[in-house]
Amino acid sequence: MDVEEIKDICRSRGLPTDKSKSELISLLVSDNSYAQAYEEAVEEAATPGKVKKYREITITTIDMKPIEFTPGGTPQVSAAILKKMAGSNLFGDEKEARYGSALGFFGDNDEGRKACKAIGALATVGQIDSTITNFLVPLQALVDKNSRIHCSLNLNTETGIIIIFVIITIIIIIIILLLSRSFIITKT
Repeated sequence: MDVEEIKDICRSRGLPTDKSKSELISLLVSDNSYAQAYEEAVEEAATPGKVKKYREITITTIDMKPIEFTPGGTPQVSAAILKKMAGSNLFGDEKEARYGSALGFFGDNDEGRKACKAIGALATVGQIDSTITNFLVPLQALVDKNSRIHCSLNLNTETGIIIIFVIITIIIIIIILLLSRSFIITKT
């Protein structure tokens, strides 16, 4: 572990970071909560099959002001809010990237751009998860014994009625063209 990683851990625990590597390690070791978490992680790693699927974590604030709040008063973290914070076109050409509000908070530098990309990736993962959960998984339940999905079209909707009108109009035009061609052929 290098000095910057140790400083990050100290910063996350509210400990000073302006010390030497050995002093920072001493601070962390003397921090009871860190020492206890470290001992539990070492013990867990040494015991095969005991690794927990879920862990309880505590996230301390970075003092970033929320953009919007839920009706209950907690900060909003919907996909739309994450996109506002991240920006757009972040994973393509750097010239086309439009960074969001998080760039102002983290700084208009490489670290700020990385933070925006990380928030954008989080929003993308949420969209992928939503697509899988709401579309692909239910679609799998509709597969028959031949691995086919049979669909249906509800024509009793506004869109369905428009489709019917378009189809009828096309059929009428085809009939008129065929009759006029037949008339021309018969006349000559």
